[in-house]
Amino acid sequence: MKKTFLRSAVIALAGVGLMAGSAGATPILTISDGSSTVTIQDGVGNSLDGIISYSGSIGAWDVTMSLASSYPAIGTLGAPEMHLTGSSVALTDGGTLTFTFEDKFSSWNNDLDGLISSFGGYGSGNVTFSTYLDDVQLANFGPVSGAFSDSMVSMVVPDYPDDYILKIVGVIDNPASGLATSFDGGIAPVPEPATMLLFGTGLAGLAGVVRKKKKQ
Repeated sequence: MKKTFLRSAVIALAGVGLMAGSAGATPILTISDGSSTVTIQDGVGNSLDGIISYSGSIGAWDVTMSLASSYPAIGTLGAPEMHLTGSSVALTDGGTLTFTFEDKFSSWNNDLDGLISSFGGYGSGNVTFSTYLDDVQLANFGPVSGAFSDSMVSMVVPDYPDDYILKIVGVIDNPASGLATSFDGGIAPVPEPATMLLFGTGLAGLAGVVRKKKKQ
């Protein structure tokens, strides 16, 4: 009895270890103006797991606020979500500022049939926003200026059980100094019934139909 109980306890602990390991790698936020780059990992700028925040100067830019969030702050092990907010002002001659947020995951719920990318914001400059699953682009918005918002459903699922990387890229292009621009967007899973509902309501034109081939 004691040996059986001990064996069961060891198996249970191993299962807990596997669950913890599938939480994903450390989320990383990178902000660059092409010559100066700031890289911030999870736990920097915010004490909560899965949340990264930054404000400060990068080259000729004043990043008034950037907030990135991933698991465990949002989403679940099998239904990952990511969110990125960027707000900045060009201090001198303008230019381009790129926000890149990525995280690695190793779990996926089989009842999820795609991902939805959403995007919005406002600014005097131009903004381009894109999302990726590994090397597959899920969505691309822009360049847009003024007030903007959009969303796109992508019928793409990872090659689970392989690890996969989700990435969000937001690019701000301010043509002159003193221009302020901000964006807000993210990636979230779409359950199959919701995906079919979107197609049924005439939003099929917004949906990507690329599907990565699952490994046998």
